[in-house]
Amino acid sequence: MGTIFTIIIILIIISFYKNYKKENNNIETTEIISNNINTKKNINYALQENIFTNNERFFYKILKEITYSMDLIIMTKVRLADIIYCKNNNYSDFNKIKAKHIDFVLIDNNGKIRLLIELDDKSHENYERKQRDKFLNEIFENLKINLLRIPTKNIYNIEELKAKIEESL
Repeated sequence: MGTIFTIIIILIIISFYKNYKKENNNIETTEIISNNINTKKNINYALQENIFTNNERFFYKILKEITYSMDLIIMTKVRLADIIYCKNNNYSDFNKIKAKHIDFVLIDNNGKIRLLIELDDKSHENYERKQRDKFLNEIFENLKINLLRIPTKNIYNIEELKAKIEESL
């Protein structure tokens, strides 16, 4: 009986020692990584060269000109979950919005959403994208938030675009 008790005590001591050593190694590793973050060779992330696609960049410049006189602020690539929320706290419903974004959100100086703008390029012709667009259209129609869909173009008529935006506000 005494031998079994001694073995159990030894196993407990070994277990505590391993956990202690593991915790200390993790602390040291964390310190090394945080102190030498730039020397880590296996980095799985890279900085995007530009937040916009070429179409978005071109449209953004025009949108900036139009909204300047309207005293509106342009927010870009805003996550749906930052615009709307699930009233029922249902995780399944949240999953439908958490990874989607709106291309441009126009807000006033108080942060109130005035207009949502989606720039529709050729990707919006895909079946999955059409389903996503239908989903978004239904949500914003039910919430009575205007979602303006603008097809991408090589040249935009600024006055026409400004009129569409003003009409949608």
